[in-house]
Amino acid sequence: MVNPQPTRTVRGQVLRPDNTPLSGIKGFTVQAFDAISPTNIVPLGNPVALPADGKYQITYTWSSPNPSRNQPNLLVRVVSQGAIVGQASKQFAGMKETLDITVNVPPPPPPTFNLFCTVKEQTTGATRPNLRVDATFRVSNQVLLTPSSTTNADGNVSFAVDRALFNNLPSGQSITVTFQVFQGTQLLQTSSSIPNLQPEDQKFDILVTLPPKNYLVKGTIRQSNGAVLAGAIVHADNVKQGTRLGTSRTDSNGNYEIHYTLAAEASDPDLVISVYNEQGQPLAISPVEITLSLKRRST
Repeated sequence: MVNPQPTRTVRGQVLRPDNTPLSGIKGFTVQAFDAISPTNIVPLGNPVALPADGKYQITYTWSSPNPSRNQPNLLVRVVSQGAIVGQASKQFAGMKETLDITVNVPPPPPPTFNLFCTVKEQTTGATRPNLRVDATFRVSNQVLLTPSSTTNADGNVSFAVDRALFNNLPSGQSITVTFQVFQGTQLLQTSSSIPNLQPEDQKFDILVTLPPKNYLVKGTIRQSNGAVLAGAIVHADNVKQGTRLGTSRTDSNGNYEIHYTLAAEASDPDLVISVYNEQGQPLAISPVEITLSLKRRST
């Protein structure tokens, strides 16, 4: 009758290079061996999947293939995708051994990643500061979160995203991100979106179309004696560009009002108001008003 071999155990903790436990990662296997020689390594027990807490235990039996060896030369390896990522050994191992193993794996990703966005004008590519950006993260029709922030002086804004959003995503589903951009209370036009967000730091340009800039100049035309001038023709011109912005006629009280519009990317005009009588003869020309945003004047 052959006496059964006594049961032996080896246990330990699998550690990262910074000596923190390797935990919460799948796909690692731990296997014990008897290293009889550098070229003769015999498995001991069965390989075990590394648990989520990074602690392992292997139970095995051993009998000496050589009467001169009373204990195994224990070798424990950690394997990931067929590659040995760490190992530890103990010559003449006892019945119960503890071997901690350091593995060469990258550190775990931080719990959040950053989505860095730059808001730019569609036509010019110029960055836009002081715009509110609302981001909506969705899976299908389910809204996951809706953070909001404001662009800085360089038109940049960032959102910290929890990687846990990607846990348990339905098969074939992805996270999409859409944006709304506001200038004050006005919603700007944009079609920029991210159709398949990845859980890593990334940069993205949000292209917006700015609304045109609206201007108003108005005033009262008076004659040299102080009497109002009705029916006069009033022109508003941009002397910087040599363009006419608008024309009006004074009412019975000598008042005129000219509305005009410039493209969002256009610089403010250098404005001149000129007054003509009904026969087209010039009566007066105002001084130049530099970089006018909204001007009310009387002539």
